[in-house]
Amino acid sequence: MKYMIINLALLLLFAGCADKNAFSRFHMKEEQELGAVNLQNSELKNSDGDIKGIISVVYLNNVYPKKYVDYEYFYIYFYLNDKKDIQNINFMLKLNNKLPISVKELSNTNEFSKLTSTQNRWNKYYLVKFNEDKNTTIKFEMTDEDLSSNPMFYYKDEE
Repeated sequence: MKYMIINLALLLLFAGCADKNAFSRFHMKEEQELGAVNLQNSELKNSDGDIKGIISVVYLNNVYPKKYVDYEYFYIYFYLNDKKDIQNINFMLKLNNKLPISVKELSNTNEFSKLTSTQNRWNKYYLVKFNEDKNTTIKFEMTDEDLSSNPMFYYKDEE
């Protein structure tokens, strides 16, 4: 009898928490939850190791799996301390060491803003498209001769 009461109490305790997750108290929509799960940030450092900015990246294929299927899509935004304009961002972004096939600059208010709740005028926003990669783990990074980020690893959702 004693064990039955203890087991019943444990069962009720765990059953009460079963429908909650890390986002349940934030009242987020499903796409916002997926955006938060697929968002990664990295510092942009120069060759001396000084932090010159920050980059934030969302892997869109895991957020919108029905819309983004034939290529690898990323929503990125970044900020640079010295306000210098990056002229050749196409050659800085790499997915598994491959360059993107298209980079489209977006306004600070765009269709992906709701995923991150970030719409600052001082950030630069882009939609980046890469050829499809068959690996289940992909590595995104931003590098050139002066700036680089730490690699950000994404895991593809299985269908």
